[in-house]
Amino acid sequence: MLKRILSVLLSSVAISALFTGCKDAGKADDIEEIEFIEENNAEIETQNNVSITENESDTPEEQSIAHSSTDNSADIAAANSIDYETLGIQKYEYPSEFSLGDNLKAAITQLALSYENFDKGSVSSGNWKEIFIARFIQNSRVSFDYLDMISEENNGQISAAQLNYIQYSLTNTEVDFSLEAGETVNRNDAASPLNYGWISEYSYEETNDGAIVTAYLETGYDGTDSMQKRKITVELIKNPYSCFDGYSVIAVSSETENNDAQMPKYEGEYCDDNGDPSLEIRQNEDGSYLIQISLFRDIGYDACIGSLAEGKISFASDERGGVSGSITLDNDLAVVCFDHVGHFENAKVTTYMFHKTSDNPNIDELN
Repeated sequence: MLKRILSVLLSSVAISALFTGCKDAGKADDIEEIEFIEENNAEIETQNNVSITENESDTPEEQSIAHSSTDNSADIAAANSIDYETLGIQKYEYPSEFSLGDNLKAAITQLALSYENFDKGSVSSGNWKEIFIARFIQNSRVSFDYLDMISEENNGQISAAQLNYIQYSLTNTEVDFSLEAGETVNRNDAASPLNYGWISEYSYEETNDGAIVTAYLETGYDGTDSMQKRKITVELIKNPYSCFDGYSVIAVSSETENNDAQMPKYEGEYCDDNGDPSLEIRQNEDGSYLIQISLFRDIGYDACIGSLAEGKISFASDERGGVSGSITLDNDLAVVCFDHVGHFENAKVTTYMFHKTSDNPNIDELN
C-alpha cells in the first residue's frame, strides 16, 4: 500500500514538473495564442477539453433567415415557402445590360396607376390583396407572360400557390392568398379599371442589387380625352425567379410635370349662390378625382371621375344618360362647364360657378 501511494505521488510530481517545463518553454519560445474560429454564429475553441459553444436559441429556420436577410438580390429569400420546381419556374438569365422588359413594364404601370407612392407599407395594408387581384389577375387591360401561360393551361383558374408566387415576384414580400383564393381565382372573371396608362420613356441607373428607373407615365381615364403625364421613380431589386423579368418592385414615387407651388388645390366643398353645398371634389390615391355635383337640387351626379391635365379637371360619368365636362379654378371660384348632360342635353345653361367654402369635401360614400 505504501509503495502504491509513493508511486502516485512521484507521478504527480513528474506531471507537475512537465507542465511547468512546458509553460516556461512557452514563455521562451513565445508560442502563438490559441485561435478562435467563428462559424455560423458559434465560437469554436481549439484548446483541449473546451467544448464548442453555439447560440442554441437559433433554430435552423432562424439561422437560414439570418443568412438570407443579408442577400439583397433575393436569390434565396422565401425559398422555403415557394416551390419553384413544382410551379415550373426557371431562374432568370439577366442580359449584360439592363432593359425594361414588357412584363416589368406592366408591373410598374399597374402599381403606378394604383398608387402615387408605393412601398412595403402598401403591401402590408389591409386592402393590398384586393388591389393585387383586381389589378394583376382579374384585369382585362393587363397581361404578362406567366399569367397568360398558366391561364391557358388551366382555363383561367389561378391557384393560391400561383398567386403567392406572382405577388412575391412583384414585391419581394411574401403574402398568403390561400383564404382569398379558396380553390382558385378565375382570371377570366375580369373587369377594366377606369384609368389606364403606359410608360412612354425611361432612363435607368444600375445598382449593386437592382436598378433605379426614372420614367414618364402617360395616364388617361375612360370617358375623357385628356391625358396626364407623370414622372415616376422606381426602385427595383433583382429577384432571379421573378416572373417580371427577374425583378421585384420595392418602391414607386410620383411627381407631376406641373409646378406644385403654382398648381391650384381643387379638393374641397363648393356652394352655389344660395349657400347650398353643390360641388364636392376629392382626390383619390391614384391621382384621379371623385366629383359629386348637385344642380338646383334636381339633378345630381354622385360618381363622376376626373383627371387633372392642362390646368383643368376633365370628368365623366355614366349616370343619368351620361355626363362629361371640365372644371377650372379662379382663386376660390370653381367654373363647371358641361359638354354633355345626358337626359338634359337640351339644357340652355351649360356653365355653372360655385365658390369654395372648405378644403374638406363632404363626400357621400357610394354603396
